Amino acid sequence: MGSELHAVYVRPRIVPHRPGYYLGPEVEEDAQRKEREGLERKAQRLLDAQAEEVKGAGGNVARAYLRVGTPDEEIVDLAEELGG
Repeated sequence: MGSELHAVYVRPRIVPHRPGYYLGPEVEEDAQRKEREGLERKAQRLLDAQAEEVKGAGGNVARAYLRVGTPDEEIVDLAEELGG
C-alpha cells in the first residue's frame, strides 16, 4: 500500500529485588544483568518474528524497535521521535 510500517515491542522494566534477596550487591547486580539480557533476547525474538510475519504476508517493515518501559508511553515517544 506504499505506507511505512514501524514495528515496536516494549518490554517491561526490571523490578529490583527486595533487599537481602541475594548475598551482596555484586551478586544482585549480576542477577539483574542476566535477567535483563534474557528479557532482551526474548523480546528481540518476538519482534523479529512479528517482522517476519509481516514480510511473509507481503508487507514491509521499515524498521523494528525494541524499547523498555510502559507500552503507551514508549509508543507515543517513538511516534514523536519519528515525526508522527
